[in-house]
Amino acid sequence: MMLIEIILLRTVILGDTCDSSQIAPSAQRADVVVHECTLPDEMAQLAPARGHSSPTMAGTFAKAIAAKRLVLTHFSARYTSNSGEVSKRRISSF
Repeated sequence: MMLIEIILLRTVILGDTCDSSQIAPSAQRADVVVHECTLPDEMAQLAPARGHSSPTMAGTFAKAIAAKRLVLTHFSARYTSNSGEVSKRRISSF
């Protein structure tokens, strides 16, 4: 006898975005949210002009849609952050 288990995860993948609000109704209670965070939190005010997000922006979105897990991606080597550890702690409890 063979047991095959299929696990379906509700996954939301967001590329370059500074405003994820339009996808929020469809993304509610996602199991996994993959969200870019190119800009460090200190540069979040530049997000609209550059079309990117910060770790805190991604965490705020994940919390708003009641996501179970948040995966951050698209880190830029061009920007450095003095508060990287603060951002990690802040979003880890989204």
